Amino acid sequence: MTSKNSLPDEIKKKLKDIPEQRDVVGPLVAQLVAAGWHLEQIIFGRSEWRVPKSPSESSKREKGNSYAGFPVDIAVFDDPSSVGDPRHLVFLIECKQITETAGVAQLESYFVGEPHVQLGVWANDATPGAPAVFVYRKSDGRMLLKKQKVSDIPRPGEAIRPESQRITFSDLVAPTELLLKKTIEDLLDKVVISDSIVTRREEQLDQLCNLLLLKLESDKEGKSKRTEPVFFRPMESVNKTSSTLKKRYEQFVELYPEVFVTDQDKTLRFSIGELVSSKSSRVRAVDSALASLKCCAEKRLKWRHSAPTGIPAI
Repeated sequence: MTSKNSLPDEIKKKLKDIPEQRDVVGPLVAQLVAAGWHLEQIIFGRSEWRVPKSPSESSKREKGNSYAGFPVDIAVFDDPSSVGDPRHLVFLIECKQITETAGVAQLESYFVGEPHVQLGVWANDATPGAPAVFVYRKSDGRMLLKKQKVSDIPRPGEAIRPESQRITFSDLVAPTELLLKKTIEDLLDKVVISDSIVTRREEQLDQLCNLLLLKLESDKEGKSKRTEPVFFRPMESVNKTSSTLKKRYEQFVELYPEVFVTDQDKTLRFSIGELVSSKSSRVRAVDSALASLKCCAEKRLKWRHSAPTGIPAI
């Protein structure tokens, strides 16, 4: 654990000169940085992120005007380049309130003013094993309270979910052939609804095929690195998941240039995370599902023959 006396100078100089900041906020920020978060994507100390106190104050913020807001002890964004944009706010940490009840009430106020934030944490002790309260925003808008430890605060690349875990190859579940086909049909429906760029059915199928091939590559890599998280997984925000998968896809295209030969093939224009729970190394189920997409046939064959270690098989 990082003590208040051993804080890096770059953190110390940003803190307010009060006990709460030195004893709790500073050490918590140091732990976040040690876990992999960049200091540049965290707002804390004297700079302080402020949550609008009311809808009218939110409107003022949207217009770039000054507004009345609740000061937040620690605010974490999904990327250093998006710091200050409330749409990219990942989670908040409240340290000022002494009691759990007051801390949770404060987090609930933050959730009203920050509709994009998915997690609020109350902690008044920076010790990794100290108790903390996590308040999650569920997909239906309701809040879920879960008592955890300070050490459970999410690390970069982890989904902000109550049941979140670091997904390795061993955590993935082998789907039945019927379930995999149904999943792909659902994914295609989402592409049709959400993608305004690709409108022709053959192009939609081709883009979905590219995403499935990236999933296969993630499984192949995961099988050889069983203790490391697979790269095809939900991360701390939708934006982070999308940008990470697109970067990995660019690397994938460079690795197999004979597979991705057209300009359309070289860009992944959407990202979907539902396949992270399917262990696609069960080759027959995946092959059957992919075979239902005629546009994938030739591309899939090229990928299997050009992959250095082939498709992993069980």
